[in-house]
Amino acid sequence: MKVLIRLKSTSQRIELEAKNAYAKSGFYCVYRTDGTVLKYPVADLFDVELHPGMLVARNTPALMKVAIHLKGTHLPIELEADSTEHNAEFFTAKMPSSALKIYPMANIQYVAEDYQAEVQHRPVNRDSGPLEAGDTGVTESTRMAMTREGPITLKIETPVKQSKIGDDFKYLLGLIEIVGRDIQDPKPNCSADHMLRLCEEGAAGLDKYPEDKLSRWLGFCSGVLQFHEIGCELTSWEGYGSLKHDVGTIKPNEIEVMRQLFIRYNKMANAYSETDARVSYAATRCLMVLNHLLSFNLNQVSAELGLVQGMLAAAGAIDVDTEREYTRPFLHSLHDGPVPSFPTA
Repeated sequence: MKVLIRLKSTSQRIELEAKNAYAKSGFYCVYRTDGTVLKYPVADLFDVELHPGMLVARNTPALMKVAIHLKGTHLPIELEADSTEHNAEFFTAKMPSSALKIYPMANIQYVAEDYQAEVQHRPVNRDSGPLEAGDTGVTESTRMAMTREGPITLKIETPVKQSKIGDDFKYLLGLIEIVGRDIQDPKPNCSADHMLRLCEEGAAGLDKYPEDKLSRWLGFCSGVLQFHEIGCELTSWEGYGSLKHDVGTIKPNEIEVMRQLFIRYNKMANAYSETDARVSYAATRCLMVLNHLLSFNLNQVSAELGLVQGMLAAAGAIDVDTEREYTRPFLHSLHDGPVPSFPTA
């Protein structure tokens, strides 16, 4: 059996040959062919892919489409599957090839399953406990769709991006109101009041500002919170870094601009991490983006840029006003017309 594991900290899969794989006591365990067992904390997993043996090729279509919406993401992971099941720890989709795609339930906001043009939203219930014997977790209408003959027309409606961005701003507003006041000695433009103004302006300006700018604001606030070790779903690795997207592919001019900026901030983060070790995480994010830039779209890489800027600003490694003036020509060059600026207090 082949086991492919992707951790939150990297987009590259770990490929293993195994006799078996299973979850136990908070670890995902891979029993390798040489007799050793590798244990990965479930909390560190992004996804797992199991190939039990020879992959099966077939001409008939999959029975459903599945959209997995992870916390802090703008776009879902879309799969074509024959069936799904879930327990307290994992959501599993059985692929037409007989492979299994596995996602930790703790990372999932909700799942949309689409069969016969019927979309069902299955909210995550982490108190449901393990599946009972014989219960696959597949709904009755799924079973009915699986018994029908002939091709099935399947469609999943992707949520409007700006609606999700608006939801993210509302989420941050609530979080900052609760915990933002606990930030001690905030640096300029990194106070709770400033972040609240930024989020309020973003939530109200979905039609006023371009999405990449709004994404930078989301990332900036998340970066400030991350620096102060305040938990925020938008800073999770799967939030903006590790998903496959086949829409909104980053363009050559965007790649060049972002590469220059991330090289600049990587140098800054590496230099300042000797003063404050917390900034080393910003350097890690910079390297992740630079190594996987082609897998991003502009909104994602903009959110990553904002996150890095937020961490550096919270540490006092950069001045927000100075960086705004420096980056404005680069970022505005990505748009045909003028880009509105955040109003001063």
